[in-house]
Amino acid sequence: MSALNYTIVSSTGYNHDPGQSFDYYTDFFVPPDAVSVVCMAYSASNGRFETSDVRVDFNKSGNSRIWSTVKNTGSNQDTAHIWFTIAVPSDSGQSFVQRAPLRSEKA
Repeated sequence: MSALNYTIVSSTGYNHDPGQSFDYYTDFFVPPDAVSVVCMAYSASNGRFETSDVRVDFNKSGNSRIWSTVKNTGSNQDTAHIWFTIAVPSDSGQSFVQRAPLRSEKA
């Protein structure tokens, strides 16, 4: 297997109350040869977040909608910082870091 390049799409999420979940999504190009898409969330103040249900909706316009559910598993209100990481084979020529608009819906 060839080496992988990574595209990182990052943005700051919203304040979450303890136990509160949001479905975050962004519209971004996901190459058809993508090996994986991962969502990570980290805390602005040493809290804890859990991510689940990462999914990609491909569309014909070239962009895709990437989704993930993010839940505050800490004991205080906290802000989530969201990173979607897209892994592609290194020979595909894709590799960059970009901030993209992030939207959410209550889960």
